[in-house]
Amino acid sequence: MSWLTLVQALALTMAGAMIILALAFGVIDRGLRARLTGTGARSERSLTMLAALPLLGAAVFVAGCLFPALAALWVPSMDHCLAHGQGGHLHLCPTHLPAHSSSWVGWLVLGLAGIVPVFYLTDLFRRLIATERLKSQLERASQREGVVRLIEASAVICFVVGVFRPVLFVSRALWEGLNESERGVLVAHELAHIARRDSLREVFARLLLAFHLPTSRARLLEDLSLTREQACDDQAAHVCGDRLAVAQLIVRIKRMALPSPSLSATLGAASISGASLDARIEHLLDPQPDAQPDLRLWWAIGLLLIAIFAAAHFLHHDVEHLLAALY
Repeated sequence: MSWLTLVQALALTMAGAMIILALAFGVIDRGLRARLTGTGARSERSLTMLAALPLLGAAVFVAGCLFPALAALWVPSMDHCLAHGQGGHLHLCPTHLPAHSSSWVGWLVLGLAGIVPVFYLTDLFRRLIATERLKSQLERASQREGVVRLIEASAVICFVVGVFRPVLFVSRALWEGLNESERGVLVAHELAHIARRDSLREVFARLLLAFHLPTSRARLLEDLSLTREQACDDQAAHVCGDRLAVAQLIVRIKRMALPSPSLSATLGAASISGASLDARIEHLLDPQPDAQPDLRLWWAIGLLLIAIFAAAHFLHHDVEHLLAALY
């Protein structure tokens, strides 16, 4: 009897469920995002839930498969394993461990399934290091002026850099070209990114998105970036009391700013000129109340959870038979 075989079987179940959920989400993600999302911070919460869907959905599925075995600890009559004895049957059960040795085919399948997430997470770690290195370089090359660090550059530069201790950097050319009220809007927007810890939010979202298809991942990252910018636009408008002033400054800086190649390999480099310009301006000038989420979807999710645990006995048995093909 082997704990290693049980761990392998559970990992295979988890990986299979994540792949199926990621493929399914890739088919329906546009419609699902349209139903669940609106603008600003509330939309960000819904999008983060969608980002977690393959990982959490697979975890719930595995929990459903294990439910009969775990429930048998309190209700012995629910012990599914006793019905077919030890024999050659693969047991997906911590009480009756599998009699099989772990399978090299199983490890091969897990290895193949993990190639893309491992490369993605490795790149994420590399970006994390690049972000902190860039912040250190900019800090050495800049001067502090209040909450801002000024960079001696003629280009239009304005962004927050850093994941754990983010810092606001602005080029002196841009800073001296703004009047006091415009500086106030700019600082209010960027400090909102720092207060919300948007850099950490991005890292967390990217970790969840490791288990999505590349196309779905890109769309969700774009949507999340937009909602973060909208939330900070709202905060800047609240501080200065003028949504039009925020919109005008965004357009002005967007027209002056040039793409920064140094930021392409970093994480959480939030800028007032980032994300979709049209969507942000529309949100500022014609704010709409957050749409209520479609409760039918939430009912569907709830009913699906109930169905998984109601059918746990059959899931447990059928998954055991599917996994047995690898042993």
